[in-house]
Amino acid sequence: MKKIIITLFAIFALFGCAEDEKNQSLPLPSLPFPYPPDNNTGGDNSSDGDNNNDDKPIANFDFVVNGNIVAFTDKSTDDYGITKWEWNFGHSLASGNMVSNEQNPVHEFKDPITNDISDGTYPVTLTVYDKLMQNNTVEQKISVTGLRANFSYTISGNMVTFKDWSSNKGSYCFLSDCKQAVKWEWNFGDNNTLNEKNPTHTYQNSGTYDVMLKVYTEDNISHYTIKQVTIE
Repeated sequence: MKKIIITLFAIFALFGCAEDEKNQSLPLPSLPFPYPPDNNTGGDNSSDGDNNNDDKPIANFDFVVNGNIVAFTDKSTDDYGITKWEWNFGHSLASGNMVSNEQNPVHEFKDPITNDISDGTYPVTLTVYDKLMQNNTVEQKISVTGLRANFSYTISGNMVTFKDWSSNKGSYCFLSDCKQAVKWEWNFGDNNTLNEKNPTHTYQNSGTYDVMLKVYTEDNISHYTIKQVTIE
């Protein structure tokens, strides 16, 4: 009897060790996400983060006024570049030639009905778009004038006498006080300048010179013209 008990005990001990070894060799179950789950990670969130790096464009522009003709230069910026421009030149009546999709347009401001020029201030807006169609708009007020620079001249040897004939071509000058010239800038084409209204200039050498007269209103709105003067 004692032998039987010892034998049974040995069998049960051997079976128990085998079960322990079997249980230790089983792999732990793998979870579909780390525990505890990390809410700051994931494919969807990382994709959204990439989109947030696409900043909206910044609309901006410069301009140069010559009477009522204005040359615009786009200065807008975007991380991927601007793909579309929409200019509105601020006329009260909508018309096809009052807007533009060019990047750097040149626009003549005049009455949309009569085509007459006049002094005035216009709220010009530029809206720009990037490749994601994100957009941004900027507005600047542009003042223009019907003032036109003009002059005549007489030549005596190397000496030239200039006479200013600048006037405002606005069609409504009889109804309102159109701006007149209050400042004159002459460039005689030989590296000499003068700020008189009706100057006299002596050229040192014969030749053909591009003479420019630029006039300004009291609001510092300007217009210029260039004529050629030939000295024999």
